[in-house]
Order: sequence, then C-alpha cells, then structure tokens
Amino acid sequence: GSGSLVFSKVQKFGPEIDELWSRVRHRYPVTIRRNSAYLNWRFADNPLSKYQMFMTQNNNLIKSLVVLRIEEVRAEKPLGVRAGRIIDYLSDGEGDIFTLSKTVEYCRDDGVDFIDYFSSGHFGDVFREFGFAQGDDKHYDSLPILFNPMSLRRTHLNFAVKLSDNLFKKEALDLENWY
Repeated sequence: GSGSLVFSKVQKFGPEIDELWSRVRHRYPVTIRRNSAYLNWRFADNPLSKYQMFMTQNNNLIKSLVVLRIEEVRAEKPLGVRAGRIIDYLSDGEGDIFTLSKTVEYCRDDGVDFIDYFSSGHFGDVFREFGFAQGDDKHYDSLPILFNPMSLRRTHLNFAVKLSDNLFKKEALDLENWY
C-alpha cells in the first residue's frame, strides 16, 4: 500500500534516479535517457525556468519522479490564473496513484487553478483517476495550451487538464478576456 511511500521535494537528482531509470526505461521506448545528469541539466540547473522537483520513494527505492512548473498567466489585464504544468513524469508504475495524489495536493495548496500534462505515452488511466480530462474534450477545447505566448493550437501529443476544486473562473474561459 501507500503507507510506506514518501513524497518529497528535492533540489537535485542523484544516483537513485539513475537506478530508477535503469528499472523503468523499457516503459518509455521513445525518449531521451532520463538519468540524473540529464534531469539536473534540464531542470535543477536551468537558469531560465524555475521547476519544483519531487520523488516518491518506498524505503530507499525511488518509485517515481515528477517535475512541475507553476506559471502565472500573463495578459494585458491580470487574470489571477495559475497553471501547474507537469513537465516530466517518470514512474515504475507502482507509485503513480500516490505521486499524482500528492502532486495535485501540492498544486492545490499552492493556489494553482489547473494542472496540465502533455505526454506521448499512454498514462491516461492513472491521470483520469484524478480527474484529468483529455484536453481536446469539448469542455476544455477552448483552453489555451500555451500561455506565454498564448496558443490554442492542438498537437498530436496527449493533453490532459484538471481544474482546481475552486473551479476555474468562468471569465477566464471567455477567450475575449485572455488579452
């Protein structure tokens, strides 16, 4: 069960991530090698963007990692909308439910209005369990997928979105109010 799982924020990824990658790389057949050197270069040491990095572990065994970027939606007039972007997600399949639950909780506590995740993989069932919806669903197809600069153009990648329990401000869904 999840009783022995621990979700924690980290500043850097170490050798434990290399071990996770060696165990799970078969689950990600078409991707870059996501070892600690790459992940630290891409996220921890990135001078241009600030990321929040988390790991779920069971004793000393890493089960999953998640990398978030919190974005303030900027426009000519303030919208007061915060997006939680899941930028990277790596898992052995056993820590998914716990990790996503803690990720949603972290975003909710940080005042995030919605969380999204773009994926070329097939992780939809776990994300749907937490209220994520396919981004092309008719209820969400008017949401921009990029905010800075803003874009509505959909791609071939999977796009999932979850609205905050506070409910996304109705006026924020009105595209006339985005600029």
